[in-house]
Amino acid sequence: MDAEQEPAGVRIDRDLNLKGRSALHVHRVHIDLEEMEEGQVLRVIVDYPPAACDVPRSLKSEATTCWR
Repeated sequence: MDAEQEPAGVRIDRDLNLKGRSALHVHRVHIDLEEMEEGQVLRVIVDYPPAACDVPRSLKSEATTCWR
């Protein structure tokens, strides 16, 4: 998805461009999320294939352990 495109019906509150970065991508996402209000949407843009798997996996794991 192009960085300027928004999914239909979704308001993006903040973009986090992690293109070209392979280290600390998960940590950077968590930092940005901590700065946001509940209900806001963070779009994470990656081009490093492991990040495309690591970021969602980390967030799912945290949601499962923190909000039970």
